[in-house]
Amino acid sequence: MENHKGRKKKKNQLLGKKRYLVTCPVKRGRNDNGQIDRKQVGGGERRKWRRETEKERKRKEENWAKEKKEQEEEEEEEEVEAE
Repeated sequence: MENHKGRKKKKNQLLGKKRYLVTCPVKRGRNDNGQIDRKQVGGGERRKWRRETEKERKRKEENWAKEKKEQEEEEEEEEVEAE
């Protein structure tokens, strides 16, 4: 009887699902049953969220400036109407 060679590794295929965001590092470990398991290390969402805020901060500031201008114009119009 030949030696049992074990399971062949499939190349260039994604095994299982992509569970986590790309931004977070994933570590291989073992779970309570002794099976190999992937664990999320560090907060990927937090990093992604922070990256989004930098883009959105400018947008929010621009929108805020626009809204403030509009409010000031409306207040001036109301003052003119009141007179």
